[in-house]
Amino acid sequence: MHFGQSISVLALAVVAHGHIVMDIPRPYDYDNLNNSPLFEADFPCKQPNGPYTVVEMNHLTSGQQQLVNFKGTAVHGGGSCQFSITTDLKPSRDTKWGVIHTIEGNCPASGMNGQNYPGLDPQHSGKDRYPLVIPPEVPSGQYSLAWTWINQVGGQGEFYMNCAPITVTSDTVADEKSLAYLNSLPPMFVANLQGASQECVTLTGGGKDWVYPDEFKGDSVEKMPGLIPQSWDKTAGCASMTLLGEGSGTMTMPQEATGIDSFPSAPTKAAQDGVIYVVDGEAQPTGGVESPSSPVGGQPIATSAIAVPSNTLDGGVFAPGASSGAEQPQTSFKTVATPTVALPPPTSAVQASVPPTSTGASPSSPSRDGISCPENGKIVCIGTSQWGTCNFGKAVPQALAAGTFCENGTIMAMKLGRRNVHPHFHRRHGSHPF
Repeated sequence: MHFGQSISVLALAVVAHGHIVMDIPRPYDYDNLNNSPLFEADFPCKQPNGPYTVVEMNHLTSGQQQLVNFKGTAVHGGGSCQFSITTDLKPSRDTKWGVIHTIEGNCPASGMNGQNYPGLDPQHSGKDRYPLVIPPEVPSGQYSLAWTWINQVGGQGEFYMNCAPITVTSDTVADEKSLAYLNSLPPMFVANLQGASQECVTLTGGGKDWVYPDEFKGDSVEKMPGLIPQSWDKTAGCASMTLLGEGSGTMTMPQEATGIDSFPSAPTKAAQDGVIYVVDGEAQPTGGVESPSSPVGGQPIATSAIAVPSNTLDGGVFAPGASSGAEQPQTSFKTVATPTVALPPPTSAVQASVPPTSTGASPSSPSRDGISCPENGKIVCIGTSQWGTCNFGKAVPQALAAGTFCENGTIMAMKLGRRNVHPHFHRRHGSHPF
């Protein structure tokens, strides 16, 4: 494959994978996750009629921070998000959602100034990780967790929603008192559903973010300093649309929790000091955060060759092509920045469920459940075409992005050189107008 063809393939991959989706906790039906904004018929979760396939159960402990991570590049300048839970394991229009955390501004990315992420890495996993705490009043059991997002910039206000299965371990037992707490949580705020008979649209642009009405916020609220609130076209249909998160008005008792391995608690030091990026084999701190409730991370490290220039308009994604022109200087690849986080030792309960891991430098052969690995949080190279993150003794193989390889725990771009590269950029036909 020629170099120009390689770049075109990468650009098309970005168009396919550009939207932001929740990556961890792992959503229902993850392999077929649809990353576009919701239409009225899509509510809730982009799969109102199922199948709600549990690809990976996410285990959380109430009262402890869990890191939420996103995947994709088109963040629409950021915006505002909510996290809500329900005891329904196959949510429908009748589902009652209870808000447990609200973020106004800087979500799902901070400091974007109305822009999208730069670069052409379709596996880019979001530069910010958001600590989420399940309230200690939430009883042990199985739930569905929803992440909802109202964008800052774009052609219009949009509503994004991903849902994930979670199992909560808590000191609070499921009884009438804890059920009353669940039903006292404010309903999820809903707006901007496309194709709705009665529109209810937030107005994007101008560096403004959505501010949720007080009755939808809940007790845990994080607000960006200096936020300028968006306005909205509030029609007669808003009364019913905004209350879609209320559903039938009641939750039922949660089903009993089972199993104890998977999604780990947020490492305290990482939440305080910021995520470390590895560049050309050297760890680069990205800077601290103001408080444990702030997103963890920093600006992604720029690369010089595979990150072919791209133009954006209101968050637009463009694919490069070829054109004639003057000879360009030789192009080369540099190491792709790879985020790594040092995880804390597992709790005693998790240690009891983790099989012994190898202490050698090389991982074992991959299996359906992942390969054994010695150190939590480390990038593991699996052969020549796969990688994984060590999570409680296991790394699940994932395909590398085109044009990259994994070596010694670092994902890097292939070093190529070619003269006479003349990139020309245009909007890919049919791409979503971000």
